[in-house]
Amino acid sequence: MQNAINKTRRYIEQYITSVRWLRNLMIPALVALVTYNFFEIRIYQTMADVTNKDSEGNSKIKSAMMFCVYFVVGYTIKLGYELFNAYFVACSIKNALTNFFGDYLKISYQSFTKIGIGEAQYNINRRVFALIEFLSSVCVDFASNFLFFLIAIGSLGNEIKSARLKGNFTLVHSCIYDFFGYCPVSEINCKN
Repeated sequence: MQNAINKTRRYIEQYITSVRWLRNLMIPALVALVTYNFFEIRIYQTMADVTNKDSEGNSKIKSAMMFCVYFVVGYTIKLGYELFNAYFVACSIKNALTNFFGDYLKISYQSFTKIGIGEAQYNINRRVFALIEFLSSVCVDFASNFLFFLIAIGSLGNEIKSARLKGNFTLVHSCIYDFFGYCPVSEINCKN
């Protein structure tokens, strides 16, 4: 287990954080991802507004226009983020291939001939594919899904606060109705 953690740490240091310009672009990429996730939440909210049967015609048109704006802007940001990720993974693969081939070139001639060219190529490809899976699943997919989850929870928190406010208003309204509901306002004014 400790060996796997050390290899993971070494791969992260060697192929992710070692390239300075990639390191500098990670923060803007994460900001773009957060912005896209915000737009995706807004897309779902405006889609619910458009399909709401209780809303008026002008409100539906405005919601449909906002849906289009959120959709275009959000998916443009997502495209930029995915292009960065594709380039990030490609650069990491290039660095990994260079390092993995270098490892086999450092082996003595007798050891290299015992391994064979086919087995060396197979081992290099296997290590590269493992790195591709690691980068695409952990660094790209997990980060995207985790940030979407956090933003969705934050958005739900705002909705819960709003629902709590509506619930408190309904509670106060029902208490007032219960108090004055048994005695209509017209009867109160008539009792002088």
